[in-house]
Amino acid sequence: MASGSEKGVKRLSGNVLDMKFMKRTKLRIEEDVRKAEERKKQAEYLKLVDTSTSDNPKCKIIEYEQRIEVLEKLVFGRMSFKGFNADIEKFMKYHERVRSGEEEDANESKDVGDEELAARWGAEATVGRKFTTKGQRKINESALIDEAVRPGKRSLQKGGTETGSKRSRTN
Repeated sequence: MASGSEKGVKRLSGNVLDMKFMKRTKLRIEEDVRKAEERKKQAEYLKLVDTSTSDNPKCKIIEYEQRIEVLEKLVFGRMSFKGFNADIEKFMKYHERVRSGEEEDANESKDVGDEELAARWGAEATVGRKFTTKGQRKINESALIDEAVRPGKRSLQKGGTETGSKRSRTN
């Protein structure tokens, strides 16, 4: 319907709206007026944009970017060459891919493979851990620590048995 600024529409006086019980009504009226002004400004802007694009058929595409590295075409801060610092070189390659707009491979972002994750946290492994004894848990934890220190290598004890395998109990 008509807004409060048009003729013929009755409005409440400012003194009535300032009363304590009219505060919500006053806020609602102010919000309606603000929204009407925004709609009016938006309509004026859209009219302005429509006339400017009809005159110039070659409109420019505007891209918005939040990262300053892309805007300034900056390179990665730390540098490493010829394998001197492999971690930094990985970051340099990643930064270059991001800068050029290439999408990274889904497998590169994963530290742990799907199969390894399923084996470690799957239902079978979880239920199996529930029934292990304290001694078996200790052996398993030490085997995991050994693998983290020396992946793929196993050391032999004096008796020719591998560490990390099941220990035989001697009574």
